[in-house]
Amino acid sequence: MHNLASATVCVALSLVASTARAQCTKDADCKGDNACVSGACVSRGTTTSAQPAKTPVKAAPVAGNKDTWKDARTGLTWQRKAPSDEMDWKMAQAQCKGLRLEGRNDWRLPQIGELRTLLRGCETCRGKGTGGESECDGCETSAAPDGKCTWPSDLRGDCAFYWSSSSSSSHAGCAWGVYFTNGGVGDGGTAESIGRRVRCVRGGP
Repeated sequence: MHNLASATVCVALSLVASTARAQCTKDADCKGDNACVSGACVSRGTTTSAQPAKTPVKAAPVAGNKDTWKDARTGLTWQRKAPSDEMDWKMAQAQCKGLRLEGRNDWRLPQIGELRTLLRGCETCRGKGTGGESECDGCETSAAPDGKCTWPSDLRGDCAFYWSSSSSSSHAGCAWGVYFTNGGVGDGGTAESIGRRVRCVRGGP
């Protein structure tokens, strides 16, 4: 009942306002020395001040979300929390290909060069080698941002060896990966019996 009464008042006020606006269309409709201004008869000596324009309210910047993290250095978007399950190389590729996260389905297993860009606290291994395909012994774990994993502190998961999509040209049946325990880079066997970790990525050139 309260809402109905409010609606009735709003309609009544609208009709009154409409009637007031419609009292003139030209100066001849007004009495005396009044003028027709915006549909109303006003004294010619009356001035009206324009209302200042409202400043559009800007949307608050998106600081990130719980499922993905975008690296400002590379523009790549990463799965924030890595799966806890270990999987072989083929399973890792299928895992990323089938991933549906935040409405996107273009996820993939990162190339070794992309995976290495996640290294933090071990710059020696981060950019070594053409295309990232070169071994690196790693650094002291104490150099990691959180003292544990040698990746950005925004990421979550177990510190371990993570697969890349890059197969090794020097070792048959192996693929490159990064040891985020100490920043080391090497290759691991792709046999079904060998399980490693995976973190999916999207974007790039």
